[in-house]
Amino acid sequence: MSPPRTKKEDSLTPCRKVINPVTNKEVWYYEMDIKPYTQQVYPGKQPARLVGYNGTSPGPTIIVPRGTETVVRFVNHGDRESSVHLHGSPSRAPFDGWAEDLILPGQYKDYYYPNSQSARFLWYHDHAIHFVSSDTLEALPALTSC
Repeated sequence: MSPPRTKKEDSLTPCRKVINPVTNKEVWYYEMDIKPYTQQVYPGKQPARLVGYNGTSPGPTIIVPRGTETVVRFVNHGDRESSVHLHGSPSRAPFDGWAEDLILPGQYKDYYYPNSQSARFLWYHDHAIHFVSSDTLEALPALTSC
């Protein structure tokens, strides 16, 4: 796990807020980096090389009010492909993060979430084909709440 974080670091704040010209609702825009970091996991062993959202594991928590549309830009600064899947959200197909919807290293993808579901904890994680289990167990899980 990553070093302890302060409450401010635990929750991600929107980079900006804009009005959706179609729905006339506020859209909260976030940016998150998928990037490697090192962490001492076992005493007496070399630090482990992990990959995390904003270089931490678990990644930052995103808290939004119900019905607040969000766009999260995930930028892949890692060395292999990634795909972000959000559990518990009725996401539209282009933003569901299926296993072959890859963000290649050096690229980004914007994910749109309407957040119309009832209040709940959701969790997002890497869903890239061939890496789902290792990435989820090693470093790429995180929470969101609405």
